[in-house]
Amino acid sequence: MQLSEFLMSLVASGILGGLGMPLLAWIESRWPWLAQAEPWVRRAGAWIIGCGLGVLPYLVQVLMQYEPAPSDWRGWVEQLFAVAFVAITANQGVQILGKKRKD
Repeated sequence: MQLSEFLMSLVASGILGGLGMPLLAWIESRWPWLAQAEPWVRRAGAWIIGCGLGVLPYLVQVLMQYEPAPSDWRGWVEQLFAVAFVAITANQGVQILGKKRKD
């Protein structure tokens, strides 16, 4: 597998977006005051972390010219939204699986 194929699989699967909640739990173990935040704040934090991690492989693809860069700002917004949406979907899936395991 080449690097370009690996990056494409990371973007298409959204797997890095699924790391948002586990990474947030790790951060909370280091900063206990963050664990006392409202649930919606924690979920938003997991989404932000997941989106940031999910967008990274796409940006690497563009920088390494595996993917063409969008031509204007609208193209960037559309592409980043699409990648972030996949990451959020994976994030929600991981969160649902985590809740089922606790029950």
